[in-house]
Amino acid sequence: MKYIFTIFCLFAAAAADAQWSNTTNLFADNFHMTVCNATGDQQHSIVVRSYPDGGYFIVWEDKRLGFYGVTGLYAQKYDKDGNRLWAENGLPVSVSTNEQHFTYASNQDYRNRRVAASDKNGGLYITYLNDSVATYNWSRVCVQHLLADGSRVFAGAGYLAAQPIASSPVTYDSPQLIADDEGGFYVAYVSRNNSVGDYVEISNYKDVTGSMVFNGYGRMNQNAVSRRFDGPCIGSSRLELYYPGTNVIDYNIWPDLQGNCSVVMNMTGNIGSQGNMLCYNKLWKAKQAAAANVVRLYPTGDLNAFTINYSKGQVEVLYQLLWNALNRECASGQNHYLWVDYEVISQGYQVIAAGALSYFFPKGTTLTTPGNINVEVIASTRRTLENGSASAPVLFANAFADEQFAAIPYQRASNNNPIVGYNTVPPATLDSLKPFADSILSAGQNSYDFSLAAGANQLYASALVQEKTTDNFRKVYLQHMSVQSAGAGLYEVAFNSTGKTGEAIGAEINTGFGGSSISYDLPMVTANATGNALFSITEAGRYTRVSPVLQNAQLAWGAMGRAIGSPQINGNYVSPEQAFAALDPADGTGGISWTDARGNASGTGREILMRHLDNLNVNNYLPPNKTVQPLVNGSNFANPAYLAGSSKKYSAIEVVNFSTSSMSPVVELLDNYPLGAIQIGIYEQNGSIRNSNGKAYLNRNYTITPANNPNGAADIHLRLYFTIAQFDALKLADPGITDPGDLSVIKQPNNNNTTPDSYIPNGSEIEIRPVSWSAVSGGYYLEIVINSFSNFFIQKASAALPVTWLGVQATATGDGHAKISWQVADQVNVKEYTVQESTDGTVFTSACTVPATTSDNYACSLPLRNNAVSWYRVVQLDLDGRFTYSKLVSLRLAVPVILQVRPNPASNYLYVEGIGGFYQCEISDGSGRLLQRIASANAARPIDISKLPPGWYIISVKSDREQKSMSFIKR
Repeated sequence: MKYIFTIFCLFAAAAADAQWSNTTNLFADNFHMTVCNATGDQQHSIVVRSYPDGGYFIVWEDKRLGFYGVTGLYAQKYDKDGNRLWAENGLPVSVSTNEQHFTYASNQDYRNRRVAASDKNGGLYITYLNDSVATYNWSRVCVQHLLADGSRVFAGAGYLAAQPIASSPVTYDSPQLIADDEGGFYVAYVSRNNSVGDYVEISNYKDVTGSMVFNGYGRMNQNAVSRRFDGPCIGSSRLELYYPGTNVIDYNIWPDLQGNCSVVMNMTGNIGSQGNMLCYNKLWKAKQAAAANVVRLYPTGDLNAFTINYSKGQVEVLYQLLWNALNRECASGQNHYLWVDYEVISQGYQVIAAGALSYFFPKGTTLTTPGNINVEVIASTRRTLENGSASAPVLFANAFADEQFAAIPYQRASNNNPIVGYNTVPPATLDSLKPFADSILSAGQNSYDFSLAAGANQLYASALVQEKTTDNFRKVYLQHMSVQSAGAGLYEVAFNSTGKTGEAIGAEINTGFGGSSISYDLPMVTANATGNALFSITEAGRYTRVSPVLQNAQLAWGAMGRAIGSPQINGNYVSPEQAFAALDPADGTGGISWTDARGNASGTGREILMRHLDNLNVNNYLPPNKTVQPLVNGSNFANPAYLAGSSKKYSAIEVVNFSTSSMSPVVELLDNYPLGAIQIGIYEQNGSIRNSNGKAYLNRNYTITPANNPNGAADIHLRLYFTIAQFDALKLADPGITDPGDLSVIKQPNNNNTTPDSYIPNGSEIEIRPVSWSAVSGGYYLEIVINSFSNFFIQKASAALPVTWLGVQATATGDGHAKISWQVADQVNVKEYTVQESTDGTVFTSACTVPATTSDNYACSLPLRNNAVSWYRVVQLDLDGRFTYSKLVSLRLAVPVILQVRPNPASNYLYVEGIGGFYQCEISDGSGRLLQRIASANAARPIDISKLPPGWYIISVKSDREQKSMSFIKR
């Protein structure tokens, strides 16, 4: 077949321009990339990584022909540096005049399905439905191959993978597509026939210079039963083969990491004894030629041994429908009867679970181990019958070992069992997995969709869950699990978070008023090949939020992540929807795309946007905040927030300046306590500096009202942001101020939760000295530590500090303790000193208290924690309740380290063990030339070395304590 070129492809590269206008995660609107803003609505974007060039494909459904025109599919490609490679506003995927779409009617979010994949040569395969409205036929399943230069391989509607035949009752829908390991792909769809039921059908193809090569096909859910009837003689019976058919409610495919296609199906057998079933199967390829000696039964019942020869590349179904046809006879009087009994010995699928009321939103994924098995995980939301009543739906997962086979799977290998249909005995050398079948997210009142992702040996899931019927909101749950060693040749699926419900990381807020409410769409988790993951969620009316996921399901960028944009642009709400992210396999970068309404203001309709993400695998990294900006004069309200106390990171809360449509940070809170819903009011005075009792104070004050005010139960780190102009005005009014270090915060109780327009002392306020301050883009922040919330004003500190800190030290004493020492001067009105310790330098707990004396030297001894680095600080408490903090000091333990690399030699991945808390790996060749750097590493996650040529290498690992090196061999 000839390639079909569109003329604008020929000059697209010449018109390309650099798109990554920001690579520091500064989430300002002017750094968003417009993928398509053609007239008419664009929606449902997906992002696919391109191999081996590291670029990105964006594909979307497009209504540029008008609201009443047909929907088409368009695509765009960017290189790894963000240069647009194809024509402006994208290329049409096909030239069909029929309706085209890769989304279809379903309760499941379209982003949970795979419909496009790299061809591993810089191009893209994509599947879609082409509605043949011109001839009133049902939809056709089509595939298009877009080459690296944007040219279409197949003319017209694309390659027809499945097409209804006139007058046939068979229809096709729900196409999905994944790549194989040889530059081809698997395409799946549902074949529906009212008289015989539904089949999930999967085919393997590869485009070879314009000709689609068909490698094999399989039906993944062939279903039959043996029905028993009375025989012709008294007391006899006979078995007939009956095909009850199935109704396929939902299904999903995924790559098994060996070049094969796994599938999970939610279906019902059309006889009462089968009912609701969650089923699994796989379409696999023989990796090399193999022969399997198997046994069936002759019609006489004698053993029939024969050989099945598999050729390399042959495609087969793993679990196949098989039966024995056996001759039977009986005599009754003068009559002799003959018939054939059909005994079903294996179904064309494997039942994972059965008997629940239903299995909603089935999904599957594959995890790796350093051994000779992978782990397949299947999850669905299900209800069960308990004492005659339906249980609350819960996300339930099943995990099972999947052989990393060398030639053919052991299920299809030689065996002498004629009554099962496949080999059930794994090889003696095959590793094993502890059984796992358990709930992994919280139960809800309704069956809920969820996202499921895996990379290396790490597993993630997330969902919005309404836990109680009385709740008018949903909680955001995030689960983090992993496959871990449980002994020699044995593995287990373990929870990395605190339990089977996952971590509650956020919640919606329903106040009945949009400005103070929060509503989310489906939370998504995306993982790369090294196991690093990105969480993303769109806040309705505002913007998409993103964050890398840390161990224990913590978000690295604070509560619910960081917002990547603003709710308003040029005075118009942009209403982003359906964010879709893709990650680089190893380097900590990614791209995210979404539908945006900013084009509505110009009459062009909704459009597709994208931006670059980086530093996704850098420990203790937070994106820079947006520029601090002035607000409108008078009362302002920050975007509402919900802090569950789970991320243990600083969480930025922002305000929209509706006069300029700009976003500005006003508060940062350390997310270490479940504050719940937080409302923040800010009063902005744009006139002359304000005074109280003759003393100037800042022209910005804050009122913070959490749902769960700690009231002494926890220390909360709070950062208050203000502009350069506001500080300069205060400094001009009070010449004693030289820098923000001369300021303090006045905390005043607030009984009505409204933000006052001025500071009126009433004798109940306290003055809080900041623990730090910092200059930031457009302004400054003061950081204070508080244990409750109210009104906050800023002015010059009233007096000198009650103590002068001279020094703080932490030393190991050799007996399992740490000695914390500190020296002070000028003690005035000091009550006591408290030493606080931390394992991360962020969340501190009080460890010992020492009363103040006339001495200038203090110390206390604490048991050493079993941690690579421990952090310490000292809190000075004044007699009138005020307090200040010393600087932070750390203590690093010297622990003997033995570095281990396994396996060694290695082929595609290796693990590094024996050095705790390491954060960077570097791989060099024998001459010392640096070949690969992994910015963040973890002993539980593999390092991808598949692109290295065979040879001898050095791996260097850095931790907070030291650096170690070791050699390994790449096979």
